[in-house]
Amino acid sequence: MHTKFFLILFSVVSFAQAQSSLFDDTYLHEIRVTSTETNLWDLMSTDYEDNYPDVPYREVTVEIDGTILENVGIRQKGFSSHFFSTTNKKSIKINFGKFVSDQRYDKVKKINLTNGVGDPAIVKDKIAYDMFRQHGVPAPRVSHVKIYIQEVYWGIYAIIEQVDKRYLKRNYADKTGNLWKNMGNLHYIG
Repeated sequence: MHTKFFLILFSVVSFAQAQSSLFDDTYLHEIRVTSTETNLWDLMSTDYEDNYPDVPYREVTVEIDGTILENVGIRQKGFSSHFFSTTNKKSIKINFGKFVSDQRYDKVKKINLTNGVGDPAIVKDKIAYDMFRQHGVPAPRVSHVKIYIQEVYWGIYAIIEQVDKRYLKRNYADKTGNLWKNMGNLHYIG
């Protein structure tokens, strides 16, 4: 009796992982980034340093939990992890539709991969955003992922949903309006 139950449970878990969403938090996702540019990370770092805040995307192939997407945009992102951290593990933005306009993964165009600067356990975003949603406040979805860049293990990151028109459409009746991003000090100007 116990053996049959275990086999059924194992089958359900395996099926759930194969059919799951990018924001399914019941397991650790895996993203593998490959490029014809062998020094991809160094190029991304230079792109960031030379062009911040208008950092260009590099074109790569991304494999997410076994699904391969080609012509995907990737770049480093963030501010604190670049200027206040000594680690080489920088936050990353992936734009599935940067080079193929209608390309999406799990109905999402962009994701943010945060590196955990100031949060070594990489859980604060997950806890806070889940708490907001549990109390009826819209918040980005979050899960976790192992990242490999050019077959080198890069670490564990949090996947955070991009707040954009798709996010607004999913969470509000209307996707129009203002989206504000704090790029410095917000001073009252009247």
